[in-house]
Amino acid sequence: DNPEYWAELGQLHAQAGDLNGAYFAFTRAHELDRGNVAILQALTQLALRGGNLDEAERFAEQLELLAPSDVSVKLTRAYVALRRGDPDTADRYAEELLALSPYDSTARILKSRVLLRQNKPDAAVALLREQVRLQPSDAASLNALVSLLWRNDSFPGVVTYGKQLLSQMPDNPPLVETVVEAALRADDIASARTITL
Repeated sequence: DNPEYWAELGQLHAQAGDLNGAYFAFTRAHELDRGNVAILQALTQLALRGGNLDEAERFAEQLELLAPSDVSVKLTRAYVALRRGDPDTADRYAEELLALSPYDSTARILKSRVLLRQNKPDAAVALLREQVRLQPSDAASLNALVSLLWRNDSFPGVVTYGKQLLSQMPDNPPLVETVVEAALRADDIASARTITL
């Protein structure tokens, strides 16, 4: 058995959206190579995405032993805390990550989610708007901002930032649909027409 084979198979399953297949393959790779940081990172993310918080924490602990400065450990612990309804702990990790890298999109998105859990949606929007202003090509932050604005029924903002995101991801039918619907809800017929052309 070859851990690289199983890790590649795990990547293929993950790319295809098969989290169970990916988890199985990466687990097998980890059994064969317990010291591989990339495999542990993948297992940690898969456990978190799958909602298996105990496993995510267990893998994060192992990862911390192998790579103490790996930021994915703090990210995992923060998202576990958020899912368990502990935004204060998540906020502590978010602040630690922002101290290391103030304009890192993953840290900023995490902080925006913490702010949402703390019932501060305006602060979350402001944080992501600042991130997008400073890094206009940050697709992850743009996507998070569009989603947040949609949840807040701020349809003109969805149109503005959705167009910016579409300039980076033009072949994204669900995004096109979202932006067109937001334009229609904002009575911005001109934008709805230009987006669909």
